[in-house]
Amino acid sequence: MKAAWWKRLLWAGSLVAAMVSPGVAATTQTLTVGATGDYPTIQTAIQHAISAYAADNSLSFIISVQPGTYTGTVTLNNTNLNGISIVGAGTANTFINGSGTVFNISGGMKNVSIRKFTFTGGSVAISLNGSQATNIQNCIFKQVGTAIQNTGSSSTAVVNNTFYNNSIGIATNSDLTIINDLFDLNSRAIDSQVSITQPTYNAFYGNGSNGITVTTSDHNLPNTDHPQLDPLFANPPDNLHLQSGSPCRGTGNVAQYPNSFDPTTSDIGAYGGLFSDIVTYGPPVVTGLASSITSKTAPGTVSLGWNASTDSQVTGYRVYYRDSAGAGIQAAEGASGAVVLTTNNASLTFNTYPPAPSAPANPPVVTITPGDRVLNLSWPAVPGATDYQIYYSTTSFDSTSLPAATLPLTTATSYQITGLTNGTRYYVAVQPRAQAALYFRVTAVIDRTVASNPGSANESDLSAEIRQIVGDPVLGAVSSVAREFPEQSSPFPDVKSQGCFIATAAYGFYSAPQVQALRQFRDRYLMTNATGRAFVAWYYKHGPKGAAYLRAHPWLKGPVRAILFPFVILALFMVYIPPLMKIAMIMTAGVVADHAYREERRKRIARRTTA
Repeated sequence: MKAAWWKRLLWAGSLVAAMVSPGVAATTQTLTVGATGDYPTIQTAIQHAISAYAADNSLSFIISVQPGTYTGTVTLNNTNLNGISIVGAGTANTFINGSGTVFNISGGMKNVSIRKFTFTGGSVAISLNGSQATNIQNCIFKQVGTAIQNTGSSSTAVVNNTFYNNSIGIATNSDLTIINDLFDLNSRAIDSQVSITQPTYNAFYGNGSNGITVTTSDHNLPNTDHPQLDPLFANPPDNLHLQSGSPCRGTGNVAQYPNSFDPTTSDIGAYGGLFSDIVTYGPPVVTGLASSITSKTAPGTVSLGWNASTDSQVTGYRVYYRDSAGAGIQAAEGASGAVVLTTNNASLTFNTYPPAPSAPANPPVVTITPGDRVLNLSWPAVPGATDYQIYYSTTSFDSTSLPAATLPLTTATSYQITGLTNGTRYYVAVQPRAQAALYFRVTAVIDRTVASNPGSANESDLSAEIRQIVGDPVLGAVSSVAREFPEQSSPFPDVKSQGCFIATAAYGFYSAPQVQALRQFRDRYLMTNATGRAFVAWYYKHGPKGAAYLRAHPWLKGPVRAILFPFVILALFMVYIPPLMKIAMIMTAGVVADHAYREERRKRIARRTTA
């Protein structure tokens, strides 16, 4: 977001004041171009400036161009004219769409500034031939032949521009200054026939050739601090604003604007720098779907709401929608385009829904960690799954007899089941699902009159994305049923952060292998019969008190571990030793015991005989 706009206006005003202050002879005239301006075209305004300068050579000129799309060519070739700025109302809403050479500046023109335009079309967007001190700033050049062609012009500065998907970004046969520019998807970013001063604080992404050696020591991107290759445009090619996570945010040369207090002046590209479009407001906060989708089969209507902006500049909102979740934070526009509204709610009708997805291929493997009256579930993400259904019950079930008790759908791969009873065994399973959905994001815009063309108005960042499911889910395979007991996580009485129950207290932590062996023994051998279940119930009733007493008397932990040792050995044996090995070990133990008994009996007989 562009902050401290009033400081920027003061700074811009100081530049104008400097031009008309005492001791400076120049007087500035402002000529307005547009439907309600003084002149219908940029060229007619230039012709007036040339005539006025011939009568009074102390004049300089600002040609202020209203929002809109302008065609035709612009020629500046008057040797005498010194000082003219051609300034669009905004980079995002003032378009130059021409053919051939669009802006032709030649004939020794001096001190020409071109700012805040989006150039589309043409073999050459701006041609500089023999001019002096030309400044090109805060412009977008997209899908043209050569964006800037510099032939023999001196002291040319190209600052805070975006070159997107052109054949050539900058072609030059003389040295020039290139700072804070963003080159993306051009066949060749810079085509130089001479050695030029190394460009600094620029970003190069996805070009067929950069044309120069990009040195990170000159703060060019990408570099080790910013290896990200995607500039994260809001919605290319229409909307080339930078999203908040863009590596081009805050990585430009702020020294270009030493008297500015606006941190966004250091952004790289056309929407950074002192003269960039002013956006002072943040994205809307989508408050949610005002109502569910009206039908599972198309056509259906989705109602969406968001908070109204309190900024008086905001005149409307743009809703982006699509039928698949995006990568990272980037949101592409839906097939039906962006909808522009003046209110802070939308009701959108869809004649078709996204096609049903394929069923998730693999069932998840569920891990359960018990807590006090809770079970914490986790599982790895299942490819193709958009959400998960969790089933649980106190009685055993399988995929053919799923219980009615379910939990709310979750898109996460973890969940905590609460409100359970300690000491009661719960059975849990997770089923992945694939669900077609529509995804929505909202922006606030200033100039709604041109906002019907996506990216053509000053626009906030995208809101957080909200998802509306449509159609019926496609179900994947149910996981294996896991089982576990909730257990008190804070012992009785309140001894903080010490685990629970006697074995845990004795060994010091819940995940101790001895404790886990005893728990496995409980599940396999005690809970499978009435006597064992009765013992477990008694233990869950009295165990926390015993654990609390043990922690209050830590010297007892050693003796308790000694008492538990044979039970742990038994548990380890019963739980972890395979059946055949158990049989072999029991038989071996029997043989050894029999041999020891016979040997002891022989010794006793021998002692009686010798006596």
